[in-house]
Amino acid sequence: MSGYHFATDLKESKQEYHVKGVFIFLICVSGGFLFFTVLLLVYHAFLIMTNQTTWEHSRRPIISYLKIYDKDIFPFDYGIWNNIKMIMLHENKVRDWVLRHPQLLRARNGFNYFVNEHYNCC
Repeated sequence: MSGYHFATDLKESKQEYHVKGVFIFLICVSGGFLFFTVLLLVYHAFLIMTNQTTWEHSRRPIISYLKIYDKDIFPFDYGIWNNIKMIMLHENKVRDWVLRHPQLLRARNGFNYFVNEHYNCC
């Protein structure tokens, strides 16, 4: 790429097109790496904001302690800001990960298993 600015000074058009072709190829390869890096950044930002690991997200149906939860409930989620603080600003403190009961999470998300439009226990 350091020779790209010499491409306009070349007398033969084959050499000029060769240098420009190499430059365009390198731009495309760099763009591809940038695209996949941004995708990976967005995916891991989502994982941080929902307080999940990659394994928990990709293998959720086969993980025994996650089978009792609905697909849209994340049992370790404490809100976006608290999740970010827990991951980024932990000051090397060990934290206890508490697996919360599904009914408590449903009630927090606006769904009460025992009192709803389809069923009322009392």
